[in-house]
Amino acid sequence: HCPHQNRGATPRLLASVVAATSGAVTMGAAVALPRGTTAAHTAWLDRCTAASVRIADPLGYLLDPGAVRLKAINARAQRWMPYLSHDPLDVRQVLQAQRDVGANLLLSPGRALDPTNAQPSLDVAFAEADTALAGLAAGERLALNLTLPAQWLSNARSRDALLAQLLDQEQFDVWYIRVQWPAGLRATHQPLDLKLLQGYKRLAQLALDEERILLLPQTGLTGWLQLGFGATGFGAGPFGSGQAFKEYAQGGGGGQPPVERYFEPTLLHSVERTVHDALRTQASYVQCDCPYCAALHSASAWNHELARLHHLHSMGRL
Repeated sequence: HCPHQNRGATPRLLASVVAATSGAVTMGAAVALPRGTTAAHTAWLDRCTAASVRIADPLGYLLDPGAVRLKAINARAQRWMPYLSHDPLDVRQVLQAQRDVGANLLLSPGRALDPTNAQPSLDVAFAEADTALAGLAAGERLALNLTLPAQWLSNARSRDALLAQLLDQEQFDVWYIRVQWPAGLRATHQPLDLKLLQGYKRLAQLALDEERILLLPQTGLTGWLQLGFGATGFGAGPFGSGQAFKEYAQGGGGGQPPVERYFEPTLLHSVERTVHDALRTQASYVQCDCPYCAALHSASAWNHELARLHHLHSMGRL
């Protein structure tokens, strides 16, 4: 996922993962259309030459604050992406906005599904996806794009309705499914809700059984885990928003400096710098040989940007 700052480092990072894995890992690059101009998105995707999949996410769920917890949509996003000024969305405009920045995997609008109005909500999202499918030009490919509050996977009734709808709609061979996690999850932490994780597993297993491509944006290690159950790809980024799609909550860091953290590949977890320094003194510790760690550890001051790039590179290698 394209970060909100220091965007220039990500294209090189993608190339480093491809090189480190001898091409065994296929990389994708994704921009969020309402969060930048067409020119900026085009330029960044053009620089991501190591990414064979290019996605321009329309974020249709921004029109659904009643189903997912979000910041209010702002005038700048509507100015950059005028399709957000109308509800219902004009699906033709949504597709064209993705073409304009160079996406090679198009997405349906991605409206959020309301669990309190389950079947009608499903029907609308799939109808929009059908309209998008009908609007493809020769050679274009579409992914079914859904945005779900967590209860769609953690609640058995909602999950069964979702999986039944996915099973019934055979026209979509690629699923791009985003799930919103609770706001209370701390930075870099993964959800521990067993029912939610079981829902992810069921979804991945269905994709495997039905020979569908399942992409899980903004999931970090939780999405990586689903590769073992049948998912095809997961989304991550150097900042927390790329690792988790969480509920919006008022407040924030209050101007406090960021915590110095380091992702330990052998622990599959980020730890504070003091813990990392202690681990490095152990005789059995495995030193990271990524392109960023030598510079990170040679300086006295902690470089958060290098630490984030190490984290993302490690996930690509995983």
